[in-house]
Amino acid sequence: MTKAKTVHMPNRPREYDPTLDKPMNHIVSDVKVIGAQSMTGSQYYVSFVDTCTRHVSVYFLKRKSDVAEAWSQFLAWTVREGYMVKKLSVDGGGVYFIRKTEAGELLVDEDRLAEFEHVCKNNATGREIACIKTPGAN
Repeated sequence: MTKAKTVHMPNRPREYDPTLDKPMNHIVSDVKVIGAQSMTGSQYYVSFVDTCTRHVSVYFLKRKSDVAEAWSQFLAWTVREGYMVKKLSVDGGGVYFIRKTEAGELLVDEDRLAEFEHVCKNNATGREIACIKTPGAN
C-alpha cells in the first residue's frame, strides 16, 4: 500500500503595514449580484471587510445605486463602536459608479460618484481604487 506524501509550502510572514494596527483603519469593499431576487427584493449585496480583524459587514441592496447609503450606515456603525475608518479599498469601483445605457455602453454615473465622494469627505475617509479584476491587490 502506497502512502501519499503531502508537501506543505512554508508560510510567508506578512509584511508589516502600520495601517493594519488598529481595527477599522482599512476597509475592503465589493459589490456582488445575488443569484436570485430575495424575498425583500434585494438583487445585490455589498460587503465591508476590516483588514485588521477580518470583521465582515454585509448590506443587501435593491439597486447598485444604494451603495453610498450602505457605506454611510457602515460608517455610522463604526463611529458608534468608537472607530474611525481611514481608508476604503474598492476593486475598480466600476460597480459603484458606472451605469449601463440601453445601447450597452458603460458610462460613469456622476450622481452616484458625487454621492459616494460626499459620504467619504464628510467622514474624512480616503478612497483607494485597486486594479480591476485583481482581488489579491485588495
